[in-house]
Amino acid sequence: DIGVTGVQTCALPILLRRSAVGTLLGASHRSVDVSGRRDWPQVEGFEISGVLGKGAAGVVYLAKQTSAGGRVCALKVGDLVSASRFQREVTAMGAVDHEHLIDLWGSGELSEPPPRYWIAMPNVGGLTLADLWRQGELNLPEKLRLMGEVLSGLVALHRAGLIHRDLKPANALVT
Repeated sequence: DIGVTGVQTCALPILLRRSAVGTLLGASHRSVDVSGRRDWPQVEGFEISGVLGKGAAGVVYLAKQTSAGGRVCALKVGDLVSASRFQREVTAMGAVDHEHLIDLWGSGELSEPPPRYWIAMPNVGGLTLADLWRQGELNLPEKLRLMGEVLSGLVALHRAGLIHRDLKPANALVT
């Protein structure tokens, strides 16, 4: 979608380095919901094992690629209504290579009805910035460094002519 200013928007996850908050994270990872297994889509080339999260644009599943050495990924699946959003995300992910923006491993359309689209990206695990904020254990220098990394990713998007339309602590993943 083109915004009022004529700038394309996207909603990529922002990636933050774990090193500064390593002791806070420990072995914590985002929870995986395994209920509702019968409702999971069949995506060729992937084995879905759980739900990482749900949002307005779709559901993000924990999956393993059956090719590429069986690497574990986050597989975002959205319906036809969100097709233009998915296309923007795929375009943005392909246009911007930056250490604080998630990589694109693949994308496509599901063959089973209803029409839906998918995006495969690394499953980075860890916590979100919102999780760390709720813990209340980050000191000011750690907060400033993490915010600097968020801004670094945003600058890369802006240089590519993109605006992040859903920037919030829950979309910043600490790896």
